[in-house]
Amino acid sequence: MKLNIVLVEPEIPQNTGNISRTCAILRSKITFSSSNGIFNI
Repeated sequence: MKLNIVLVEPEIPQNTGNISRTCAILRSKITFSSSNGIFNI
């Protein structure tokens, strides 16, 4: 099963880092959304 994670204007850097590392381990797609644009990793 593949997960797609979307973080909308993440405010806590530690949580963002933990979620990013979890996505890397699970080979999931992570998307960051902010007022400046959308970034896919």
